[in-house]
Amino acid sequence: MPRPAAAGLADRAGGVWLVAATLGVLWPCLLGGYLGDDVRLIERNPALRAGDLPALLTTPLFGGEQGYWRPLLLLVLYVGDRCGGPFGVHALALLLHLANVLLVRALAARLVPPVAAFWVALGFAVHPVQVETVGWCAAANDLLWATAALVAVWAAVRWRERGGQGVPWATAAGVVLALAAKETGIAAVPLVLAALAWLPAADAGAPRHPVAWRRLLATLAAGVAGWLVLRAVVLGEPPGQVLLGGGASLGPRLGDLWRGPELLLSQLVLLVWPLPVLAVRSVPPWPPAAAAAAAAALALAAGLLVRCRRRVRPGIWLGLAFVLAPVLPTVAYQRAIGSYPIADRYLYLCVVGAGLLLAQVPAWWRTNWLPWVVVAAAAVVSFVATWNWHDAERFTAHAERHAPDDPMVLVMAADLQLQRAFDGDVWARSEAERRYRRALAVLGDDAEGSQRRQSLGVARLGLAWCALLRGERGAEAEAAVLAAFQLAVETAPQNASAWYGLGVASGELRRFAAAAAAFEQALRLDPELAPARRGLARLQELGGPR
Repeated sequence: MPRPAAAGLADRAGGVWLVAATLGVLWPCLLGGYLGDDVRLIERNPALRAGDLPALLTTPLFGGEQGYWRPLLLLVLYVGDRCGGPFGVHALALLLHLANVLLVRALAARLVPPVAAFWVALGFAVHPVQVETVGWCAAANDLLWATAALVAVWAAVRWRERGGQGVPWATAAGVVLALAAKETGIAAVPLVLAALAWLPAADAGAPRHPVAWRRLLATLAAGVAGWLVLRAVVLGEPPGQVLLGGGASLGPRLGDLWRGPELLLSQLVLLVWPLPVLAVRSVPPWPPAAAAAAAAALALAAGLLVRCRRRVRPGIWLGLAFVLAPVLPTVAYQRAIGSYPIADRYLYLCVVGAGLLLAQVPAWWRTNWLPWVVVAAAAVVSFVATWNWHDAERFTAHAERHAPDDPMVLVMAADLQLQRAFDGDVWARSEAERRYRRALAVLGDDAEGSQRRQSLGVARLGLAWCALLRGERGAEAEAAVLAAFQLAVETAPQNASAWYGLGVASGELRRFAAAAAAFEQALRLDPELAPARRGLARLQELGGPR
């Protein structure tokens, strides 16, 4: 049955209000610059700066350090940077978020009344955990895979409504794009299956066509397998190695599953209480009794749902799928991620599930004041949080206030002080050194997880620069400086800046051959690293390496 014209007008008006609310809360994100990982991904990415798209699409993020291959993210960062620098990247992110808001509203409208669907979309638009995804360029990978997943869901639903004829290539393409944005985009597969199982037709009176499950699963499997093979070719790794978390053995990972329930609950708490809004959150293990209680509670809840499955409404099942599917890969790969398995950006699509679950309670969205109060409070928090992502100084100051012992925060703060020391601030070097040492004390020598290893390498490199800036003379002091840079290179052999520092330290000791070799290695890793090129030129002025 066609929908009345008045309903269509109401839909268009609701869409305008959603767009206006989203822009009104998140527009300060457009004013932000590059900070944190943005510098390496964009400003110091030689393929991106040179516009070499073949190299850009076949180069892992951060070189070979992490094993992340995310060509869709790098392509979007390239387009946004070329269109307007940081403003261009943030504008693309905000436009994608707006599109997702409207897609979420259309999805929710199939499960709940239009008013409830409006509140689901509005909560998704302005929830504080969305600020990181829209306001930080490096976090666009979660935004991109979520967009691709929503497109895959809608393509699957339309394929079902056409009678399930033909091959659902559009759905498989959406899944592959989700994987090309981030490895955890594999969560698009269960989301597609959940939508086909529980999402009703647009018209309540329309017949529900059966789903050709075998054809769908075969197509999705072909898409995922194709991505695995292509990734293996680009990275030169065995096909499927990514499933083990960067090549780690499966045994230790199974041994870590006991921590899954506590990490899952810690992550989902941010949906209810996202304060303080931070980029990452290191979470120490819970006491054994609390971890056991968390596991028992989750097992009991799952058992009750299975036992009462016939009485559970489709909206609840789909809401649970959107709450759990996006974060389960993160929990499963906790060892590969390290001490940062919890972040606001991981919850981007989980907000949809929380809204769908809340919409199953009519008393929530039928009241005149409660939804407005909750959404208004969330919007205020989000608007204030956007300003913390404008520059590294403001972001670091905010993070240090709320997470003073977080090693990644300490390293970022130390990097800022080190830059000030290079600019001539005589007090900044000691402040940088103090923070680097605190970060190393927290990390330890055997840091596990990609983020911890990266922070360890940066901290050791920063300490080496601090030792060089002290300018102490004598054979023992000079040997200590050289050893510090060699340790930084050993920790992060794919970091061009570490090799450049080793070249500088070797040149100071008049070890010109070693300095030239270090500069050349730095340029092999980063052909656009101008200081390394100047270092080679300086060696030639001094008579060349000997």
